[in-house]
Amino acid sequence: MSKKELEREVLKILKEKGELTFEELTAHMRIDKLLLREVIASMIREGIVLKVPDFERGKFMYRPA
Repeated sequence: MSKKELEREVLKILKEKGELTFEELTAHMRIDKLLLREVIASMIREGIVLKVPDFERGKFMYRPA
């Protein structure tokens, strides 16, 4: 899968599920965690995905921008 295809898949999952943690997103994607981190970081820099803290859970959540 190309990086752009992975970005589209991440965005599709986030739009369907709403906010997800990295672990939850990993479970849906079933790809290498390091590759997924790179894709998410790129999407955050481009403003496609937001990384927001969830203080109750003590984790960061990812959601579509």
